[in-house]
Amino acid sequence: LLFVFCCAVPTVIVLTMILVTWTSWYQSKKLAEITYNLGRETGLVFEIDQCRMIAPGKYVLDNVRVSDPDSGLLVATIRMIDYFRGTDRIGILLHQPEFQSAGLGLAWSALHDRLISCQAHTVLPTAIMATDLNLRSRTGALPPLELSARITPEGDSVRMVAHASDPSGRLGPRIRVDLFRNREEAIPATELVLSTEGTALPCSAVAEYAPSIATLGPDAEFSGTIQCNETPDGWCYDLGSSSLLRLNLSYLTDDLPHRVLGQADVRLRRCFIRPGQITDIIGTLHASNVRVKPALLVAMQEQLSMAIDFGTVGDDPNGI
Repeated sequence: LLFVFCCAVPTVIVLTMILVTWTSWYQSKKLAEITYNLGRETGLVFEIDQCRMIAPGKYVLDNVRVSDPDSGLLVATIRMIDYFRGTDRIGILLHQPEFQSAGLGLAWSALHDRLISCQAHTVLPTAIMATDLNLRSRTGALPPLELSARITPEGDSVRMVAHASDPSGRLGPRIRVDLFRNREEAIPATELVLSTEGTALPCSAVAEYAPSIATLGPDAEFSGTIQCNETPDGWCYDLGSSSLLRLNLSYLTDDLPHRVLGQADVRLRRCFIRPGQITDIIGTLHASNVRVKPALLVAMQEQLSMAIDFGTVGDDPNGI
């Protein structure tokens, strides 16, 4: 009798619990619970084909689609997610995630406003990895990248460090992101630094996130560092020591009275963008194969006091 109560009964209970978790009823119940919680915490709509519990605290989610609840705009698709939550850490592995440029703003809001800014979600250290990460828009895309990120609590604050690079090791785009959410101050604020680590990123990949980027042209690239600081008035940006390469002047001047043709590189020595203030920019612009109407050169000389060498102006009435 003692054996039955001390050994046999607990064994039967454990086996029963294991069998229950393998039933389709339990899997469906868990899928509905996970889908609801993800939507509640992020503000986005999650559609998941299947949820499998492979061990206590370990789940596999198949064919995940994330979209905006208002517009239905697709934010991301993920072929499979491996998720683990232990007593002291969280691990997430994303297989072939593909983010849409037009939905980057929604993805950022879910990450920053709903997760990073909520202390209850950043209690445990979290490791995130992604294989074959893609970012696409109608005008361009990043090559597949491999991502590793770590979210670490620091007292009441939290820090996230992420790296993304070409998994083959070839000289391709590299991205490093350092994010620090400072909760020590009276008004919590975020500091964010994005660096290309000496490589160039195609601007077309994010053109749908910020439509003004499309005016740089389909071949434009960004290289350098962007420092972002959250203030009570909004976000401030520092793009000093950054470069915008292979700009298409035709796209840039398409809506202006005088259209300019050619290609240009802009190298910034100082560039501060603050909400509601005049932008402070110092840098150099080097343009090649430029065609501009002589009337614009005259206006530049008379109104901007620029020195123009009219000896370089050709006979073509459409420009030089």
